Formats: sequence, C-alpha cells, structure tokens
Amino acid sequence: MYNLGARKFVLFGVQPLGCNPAFQQQNNNTCKADLNYGAVKFSGIMRSSISKLIETMPSAQFVYVNAYNITENIYKNPGSEGFKVVNKACCETNTDFPPGVACVPESKPCGNRDAYMFYDGAHCSTALYRILVEKAFLSQDAMEVYPYNILHLSTI
Repeated sequence: MYNLGARKFVLFGVQPLGCNPAFQQQNNNTCKADLNYGAVKFSGIMRSSISKLIETMPSAQFVYVNAYNITENIYKNPGSEGFKVVNKACCETNTDFPPGVACVPESKPCGNRDAYMFYDGAHCSTALYRILVEKAFLSQDAMEVYPYNILHLSTI
C-alpha cells in the first residue's frame, strides 16, 4: 500500500481473545489465560513495530489502537459502557465443531443487542465495535491509542 501511495495507516490490535464467550464456555466460564497472553504479546509487538515501520517508510504516519486494553477495561467494568452481559453471545450458538462460535442459522438474536459485548461466540457486538471506533478516533489515552488518535492523524 505504501508503494502505491498510502501514507496514513491505522493498526488495530486484538481484544482479549481468551475472554470471547466460545473460549470461556470451554474453560468453565472463565477467560483462557493462554489466549490472552498471546493477545498481549501480539499487541506489544504491534505497538513496538511502529518505530521500525517509520524507519522503513519515512513519510508514513501510523496510529496503533490497543483494542486489548480498551476491551479489557470494559470487560472489568461493563456497566460503565452500558453492557450487562460480557460472557455470553447475543445469539444461540452452535454445538458442533468448533462449539459456541457461530450463531445457529435462523436463530433469533437477543432483544437488547447493545447490552451484550459479543454478538456470537467469537465476534464483538456492534455496540462494542462502536466504542472501539470512537476511542480510536477520539481517545487521548496513550494506553488506548499510540502515538495519537485517528482524528489527529487526519490533520497531519
């Protein structure tokens, strides 16, 4: 993309994957520490790679969005963002392999989707994605966006 003229990039990290409902279901309704450890390591590599990317693409600008920290903070205090359900999918999930990941075809989703952090066993709900995007654009917190937010990137 850089060789085609792109100069502004946004890199999103991953959420605490071990806290997805499908993995919690397989782990006695608790987050899987090994998956979260991998997500933390990946997030750290992503953030630290920005300086290396700037060296190889000197006219480019980068923003890293720490989806792990943002999601983990919401997971620890869901009511602060209006969530009531953090460990279950909004839809009825499958029981075949891999269990708990996909919604059962033609199943009816939950009534209040904004109260759920996850739509199915593996993917964030629209409400959570909305928060992630809002923070990516507006947050001033270096633990959420680095070195600045997307709004600032758009002015460079």
